[in-house]
This record gives sequence, C-alpha cells and structure tokens, in this order.
Amino acid sequence: MKFIRDTTICIFAYERDNNLLNILADLKKNKNYKKYSYHFFIDFPKNKKDKKKYLSILGIINEFRVNLKVKIISRKKNIGLSKNIIYGINSIVKNYKKFIVLEDDLRLSSHYLDFIQSALNKYEKNNNIFTVTGYM
Repeated sequence: MKFIRDTTICIFAYERDNNLLNILADLKKNKNYKKYSYHFFIDFPKNKKDKKKYLSILGIINEFRVNLKVKIISRKKNIGLSKNIIYGINSIVKNYKKFIVLEDDLRLSSHYLDFIQSALNKYEKNNNIFTVTGYM
C-alpha cells in the first residue's frame, strides 16, 4: 500500500466521545484512510467529572490506531479549543506540506478524503489558494 507522506490528518477532540466514534467510523468508510498518518490533539478536561470522557476518548483512539500511523498529543492541562488548534497546527506545519484538519463533531462522506486530497494536490502550487474545504 502506498502511503501518503506529505499529507496528514489532524483531529481535535474534547469530551465528545460519541462524536469521535462517529467521525472515525466515517473515516473508515473512505477507501484510502489507511494511507494517511493521523495526529490527535486531545485537550485535558476542565474538571474531574470530565476525566471519564477524556479517558474514553483515549481508549477510542487506541482502538482506531491499530495498523495505522497515529500520534496522540494529549494536553497536560486544559488550554481551550483555540489554543489547542493553534498549537496543533503550528506543530504540524513544521513536518507536512499538506494537512487535513477535523474537529470531532464533523461528519464525513465516504468520498471525503479523495475529494480533499485531490483539491490539495490540484492547488498545491497555486499561491492564490490558501485553503480548501469539504463543507457542504
């Protein structure tokens, strides 16, 4: 299997374990999902009662990661969504030309990865295009 080396998928998750299950199930419906590397950015819970969801999210990712290239960045304290995304993307741009950013509450079609990868490849050298989106 050819691995897509210059594109990674970044998933930002916090507390919504059912949503994370849904987006990972959607990713698995994409025929090329195993060709990507994955970076999960998990924010720490704000309080002790949310720790159960945090641990659930880590367990879901560990089940998903079998036979995949996965890196989990788990925050040691709660930094909030915007900082988690900013820090995450800043760390990714150092190693990847292209990346796909997903939040845990999105739903994806079974052709999402092909569509986005095709658009990323098509516009890679076009300096007038900064981002592509799969929103409909």
